[in-house]
This record gives sequence, C-alpha cells and structure tokens, in this order.
Amino acid sequence: LGNTVQNVFDRYGEPDSIWPQTDGSTVMKYTEYSVFTRKFPDISMEKNEGYIALYYFDNPIAVTNDNLSGLYALRLVRYVSSGMTYSDITEKLGLASTTRTLSNGDKYIAYQLRDGQQRHAYFVFHNDKVVEEGLMYGNDYTTLDFEQKSYGSDTWSI
Repeated sequence: LGNTVQNVFDRYGEPDSIWPQTDGSTVMKYTEYSVFTRKFPDISMEKNEGYIALYYFDNPIAVTNDNLSGLYALRLVRYVSSGMTYSDITEKLGLASTTRTLSNGDKYIAYQLRDGQQRHAYFVFHNDKVVEEGLMYGNDYTTLDFEQKSYGSDTWSI
C-alpha cells in the first residue's frame, strides 16, 4: 500500500476502467487477464482466472490520518468462490483481529499486518467460501464502497 498510480500502470498496464470519486479518490478496474494471486500453501505467483481487481487510490482519510497517499486498497473479487473456507484461512493465519457480518450476510475478517499500523489483509466469505480477498488501509470494509458510474460503455457493480 502506498504505491503510486504510475507503479500500478507499470506493473499491470492501463486499467479497463477508471472511476473518479467525489471525495477525491479514484478506483481502477482490471479484468482477470492481468491479475496474479498467491496460492496457499506455497507463495508462488501464478495467473489465476476468474478475478476482477480493483485498485483504490488517494483515500482522504488515509492521507489525513497517516499521510498515506497513493494506493490504499486492493480488492480481488472472484466470479466463483476459491474453495477456501473460513477454517482453511484461520488454520493458516490464526484468528482474525476483526470479524464482522456484512449487510448481505457475508462474513468479513481482517488481519492487522503490523502492530501500530492501519494496514490489513482481509477475506470475505459467502456460504463459508472465500469470494473476495485483499489489502486495505484500516479495517472498515465499507470504505471500499464506491460510486458506481458509467464511463463510456463500461458500467460495473459488485
């Protein structure tokens, strides 16, 4: 977290869509062909089909509270569940520092990455299967909601 837009462009190329938000932040969408993920239990990187990646930049709260500009969240949203369960995750990582039930009934858990910092790894479970994972500033999943707008022919929502 904290990388610039240019670093993301250098690594993944141009996004499929860019959504400027009224709070000054920006959300960029990449489709599955450009996304890589970590695979349990090893840490090798491999191309993984079935994702949409959302990069979030310049959150006003992160800038104000911690002088963190640039990338403040990365969401990997799956078309289908990964097959990993809550038990699989907690067996590898231990109990989460934050656990919540979302308004749609899905379960959200977050792990603080380092004491004293506001950076978290998180997972969202639907019917006890991982459907989303990512990294974010803070542990309030609702900060990842964004204004769904149409830019050209691309209208998208989660």
